[in-house]
Amino acid sequence: MWRWYQRMMLFLSDRLVCVSQAVADQFTYLSERSRLVVLHNGFPRDEYESVSSDRIARFATTYGVTGKVVVGVVGRIKCGRKGQDVFLRAAALLKDDFPNAVFVLIGSPFPGNEAHLKEVQHIVQILRLEDRVVYTGDVDDIKAAYAALDVSVLPSALPEPFGGVVIESMALGKPVVGTNVGGTPEQIEEGVTGFLVEPNDATSLTAAIRQLLADSDLRRRMGAAGRRLYLDRFEFEHFYETILQLYHDVINASGKTHCPALPAAPGAVMTSTRG
Repeated sequence: MWRWYQRMMLFLSDRLVCVSQAVADQFTYLSERSRLVVLHNGFPRDEYESVSSDRIARFATTYGVTGKVVVGVVGRIKCGRKGQDVFLRAAALLKDDFPNAVFVLIGSPFPGNEAHLKEVQHIVQILRLEDRVVYTGDVDDIKAAYAALDVSVLPSALPEPFGGVVIESMALGKPVVGTNVGGTPEQIEEGVTGFLVEPNDATSLTAAIRQLLADSDLRRRMGAAGRRLYLDRFEFEHFYETILQLYHDVINASGKTHCPALPAAPGAVMTSTRG
């Protein structure tokens, strides 16, 4: 059905805004691709300016990770899709070499997918990770959870169109290991803000996490580089200004004599535009 669905969308739209190049590449009608616009999601800076030490300490105390090197996955629990099963296999390969590391799963299964959590718990038992893996479920303060991590991992086995986990991690100064599929390669600068690994490959995931666990200075440098990349490319203001201009361009091209004003983002400077 995709062949016909994409054609219908292109025919009915002046512009199609795609959240990543990976999404845009799924549209195969080359004659219509001029209508496609790739615009990465933006995340408001003020939400990621600082997370107090008290909030971080509260998270660490609640889940028993105080004083540990914390490697975490944030997201819905879904083995074979989100990759928690691969992450656990990597944890089993790392646990003996890094006795102070803990591996944290933050999030819960979508209602109806509780079997995936049982599968995770079974894998933990089989790999004898009971004393090294922490399952938090849903948390009240997700920013504190990100801030408590030393390494953020997005081990998705299937493509993410544009996973917010990577940007949120970088916004809080965390190095990220992600899989080289979907929109993730558009977010991580390989070897600078983190590492890209092959999906569903515990060996390559282990190697990337190992580099970061073994070198605290590398974690700090990559985290700082990720924060800069977030501010340069993924901050909300740039997204807002771009989408606003896109609306103005489409309305003006339609031949209307007046382009209605759209609300300004906080702190934005608006100018009146007429076709």
